[in-house]
Amino acid sequence: MSFNQHFAVETSVGNFVIELKVKQAPITCAYFIQLLSSGTLTNGTLFRVLTDKNQQAAPRINVVQLGSDKKLDELRTTIEHESTSISGLSHKKWCVSLARFNPGEAYQSFFVCMRDEPALNFGGTRHPDGQGFACFGGVVKGYEVVEKLYKIAGHQEMLEPAINIDSYHLVN
Repeated sequence: MSFNQHFAVETSVGNFVIELKVKQAPITCAYFIQLLSSGTLTNGTLFRVLTDKNQQAAPRINVVQLGSDKKLDELRTTIEHESTSISGLSHKKWCVSLARFNPGEAYQSFFVCMRDEPALNFGGTRHPDGQGFACFGGVVKGYEVVEKLYKIAGHQEMLEPAINIDSYHLVN
């Protein structure tokens, strides 16, 4: 695959579109496209929002996290970790990145950066192993929807109730 693909995320708040950076992060994008194509993300939610006010960990990051928040240990999948040192991408505002346990150990979840987050890059200090997270795309349409979703959290980290994702689907 040598071209970038797009997928739409539809919520009750509105829709947004993410461009997958297939050339820079082919392994992570293939994993994500497989999740979309297989319906694995069906019935997903936006379940976590990190703001400066609702987290203890340092450095604090500002992200919205989508996917599955259920039985995370059972969702573990191993893929090659495409850190930002490999992809050349970085965690700038609107970056989309794969949530993980250990490097290459994903769990059907991704997050959108709400501001530049260098602590999430390779060598960053957000994860103790310093390997950073695998940035694999970015929001290209519907920024105002993502901003609304971010503001819904208030002081919650884990949203109760989570916001249902009506649909994820690939678009051209």
